[in-house]
Amino acid sequence: MIASASVASLRRGVSLLLKTLQSNFPTADEHVDDAIDTWRLRQSYLDAIETLKAAGIAVQTDGIEPYVAARRAWEPAIQRVAPVLGYTITEIDSRRTEDRERLQKGPIGPRD
Repeated sequence: MIASASVASLRRGVSLLLKTLQSNFPTADEHVDDAIDTWRLRQSYLDAIETLKAAGIAVQTDGIEPYVAARRAWEPAIQRVAPVLGYTITEIDSRRTEDRERLQKGPIGPRD
C-alpha cells in the first residue's frame, strides 16, 4: 500500500502544499542538534512500532533508516509552517513531549 499510486499522489500533494505555504507565508527556522534529532526520530520509530504491535498490527522492524530520512525531509517544513497555521509542533507530533522528558532523564537518570 505504501508504494501505491494513491499514497504517492498524496505524498506529492502534501509536499507541494508545504512548499507553497513556506514560499507565501513568513516562517521561522529552528536549528536542531543533529545527534539529538537523530535520537528523537529513531525513538519515534521505535515507539510507533510498539504502539502498532500492541494493537496487533504487523510491523516492519527494519525500516528505521528510511523513516528517519523521510522525517528529515518533511519535518522541517512542518515545523516552519505549523505556527503560521496556529499549531504547535507538539499538537502535530504528541510524542515530542515524551521525547523531551526522556532526553532530560537520559540513559543514566535525570540531569542535574
